Formats: sequence, structure tokens, C-alpha cells
Amino acid sequence: MTEPSIIEIIECIEAFAPRSIQEKWDNTGWQFRSASELNSCTGVMLCLDVTPEVVDEAVSEGCNLIVSHHPLLFHGLKQISPDRPNQLALLRAITHGIYIYSSHTALDNAPEGVSHQLGKMLGLM
Repeated sequence: MTEPSIIEIIECIEAFAPRSIQEKWDNTGWQFRSASELNSCTGVMLCLDVTPEVVDEAVSEGCNLIVSHHPLLFHGLKQISPDRPNQLALLRAITHGIYIYSSHTALDNAPEGVSHQLGKMLGLM
């Protein structure tokens, strides 16, 4: 069995939670792409927030894709410095060639997504 490519995994995510249903203010989608998204995926690290520790864990587990709920990048950067946690996480991902994709409000708004599942758990549906 061959490993799926990075893009095949992202296409599955976007089929379930298309970027078109994200809120206007959000930054769902690629946070960092390295080389070609046609590369094979060696493992996926799932997280709520991308932190330097999450990137370190992805490296130690041999994962080359991080899928987070919250975007690593919300606002434009004027510099990249290891002094800020989100920028340090980005630097570590770049150094290790780890792709980062976030599906925030697209996943919240998806028909069977986070909001729907929470509503069901609370007996609202």
C-alpha cells in the first residue's frame, strides 16, 4: 500500500469542510507548504493549536503534515523571529519540511462539523 500524498489528504479535508464555508475573517487553509504537496505523507499530527512543542512532536513521530483546528497565522507577519511562539513553530516547521494546514471555521461550519456535533452532544438537534 502506498502512502497518500499530502494533497490527497487535504482534498479529503476540503471535501468535508470546504474553505468556501469559512468565516470571512478566518484563515482556513494552508499555513505552510514545503516543496510539493504531491509528496507522500509520512504521518499526520492533529492538534488544536500549532505550537513549537507540537512541531517537535511531529518531527519525533516522523509526521510531515500537521493539521490544526486554529490557524497558526491570522495576521500578516512583518518579521519571523524565534521570540514569538507561533513564529518559532513556523521556523521549526520550515526547518523540518513539515506542511501545516488549518481548518478552523470551515470545520466549525461543515454540515457534520464541530458545531453540529456539539449541538448533538448537548441535545439541541
